[in-house]
Amino acid sequence: MINELFEIANFRKDRSKLQVNLWLDSLDNSRNVRHNSARVKIQNNKSNNFTGRKDLIPVSIS
Repeated sequence: MINELFEIANFRKDRSKLQVNLWLDSLDNSRNVRHNSARVKIQNNKSNNFTGRKDLIPVSIS
């Protein structure tokens, strides 16, 4: 049974007025993943749409 919602957000640059597409993933202990922190990735290319995982660049915020 799922106790928490899977939270993820995609911000396309044409709608958010950011210069890059932004992908956010929340901290979630219920999934079987190795990370224990929220994740942020950017897509720095000319496309307004997300073009795939290979184009996402992980960003560390501290």
